[in-house]
Amino acid sequence: MDNSKGMIIFIIVCFVIILMINLIFYCEKSPKGVPQGVPEEVPEEVPEEVPEEVPEKKQKVNCQVSEWGKWGECQDGFKKRSREIIVEPFNDGDVCPILTETQSCSNILNLKINRQDGNERIIVQYTNKDGDVKELKSPQLYGENREINVGFEIKDSIKSLIIKYEKWGQKVKVNEIKLNGTIVYNESQMLEPGKDLILEF
Repeated sequence: MDNSKGMIIFIIVCFVIILMINLIFYCEKSPKGVPQGVPEEVPEEVPEEVPEEVPEKKQKVNCQVSEWGKWGECQDGFKKRSREIIVEPFNDGDVCPILTETQSCSNILNLKINRQDGNERIIVQYTNKDGDVKELKSPQLYGENREINVGFEIKDSIKSLIIKYEKWGQKVKVNEIKLNGTIVYNESQMLEPGKDLILEF
């Protein structure tokens, strides 16, 4: 009887020892700190911080214009010139300056003539760029036979000139014609009614 109890106790002790050995072996293979049967917590992904977009500062653009063009023809006492816009202003840039300028003007015509005694008048008939024909008359010319200068102010464009002599039976010699200080004729032509001096420009 005593032998049977001793055998039973021995078997129980061996079973406990084997069970403890298995338990220890199992715990060593299991992840530390994570109880068996409990799923391992996966850390949440933290989204990367995206830097805020700084709005782009728009650059202001100032107006840019071309150089002045040449003065146009004198017409009705005025001439004009203009320039063009190259770059339009943007984003509160400087506005464009004036694009057109107007200036008063005149064409100065000077005639150097040899006249005879008597009472005569020089007539200047001119055609402008638009094809209009206009006429100017000098004051009455008095005095002895001598060389004189006769001047005209023409507030218009000039395409052609006709120089006439008003008095019948008398002659006048045109020695030189200047337009705005430039000699345009110096060939000395006699003028008499019906024989005019014509200049084209």
